[in-house]
Amino acid sequence: MDYFFFNISDGVSEGQFPHVMHFELQAIKNACRRFGQPSRYEPKITLLVVQKRHHIRLFPTGIKNSDDQDRGKNVQAGTIVDSNITHPSHVDFYLVSHASIQGTARPTKYRCLWDDNKMSEDDIETLTYYLCHMFSRCTRSVSYPAPTYYAHLAAFRARALINGVPIQMDNLEREQLTKLTLRPELLSSNPMFFV
Repeated sequence: MDYFFFNISDGVSEGQFPHVMHFELQAIKNACRRFGQPSRYEPKITLLVVQKRHHIRLFPTGIKNSDDQDRGKNVQAGTIVDSNITHPSHVDFYLVSHASIQGTARPTKYRCLWDDNKMSEDDIETLTYYLCHMFSRCTRSVSYPAPTYYAHLAAFRARALINGVPIQMDNLEREQLTKLTLRPELLSSNPMFFV
């Protein structure tokens, strides 16, 4: 069974969730359909919003529940809070996936907006935590899932590639083909060149 697990980040506030559901989810579905030409490719999609800009901090209930047992200020890596301070009826949780090196660890907030896969909340939390261990630039777990880091890197590289390139917004498809297409040999030999 094919499925996609998407993380969307970078300043998406709760007021923008309807926009994400209407425009971005539809764009993902359309891209999948185009990808599977001539037959339609329609994988099941689970869509999470990843939020780092919030004021929630988690503190251990005792020294034994702390990563930094000499100071006792940070919860253990892998700590998940999915009740009491979260939405009562939506899949909504906080995850501290990394050990803090300095200061107080900031948990990452996750909100599931769409789930064709009918995953349980525990399955979504587990998969999210595992994805935090897959970032190729780091030998430890990172604060949010690796695909989200890669999306950031790709966006920054794209911005660098189009810096100073005049783009006509009325025909983006033509502009992408003529001005924004990478050399095929770059993509074939190194498809994740932006990492």
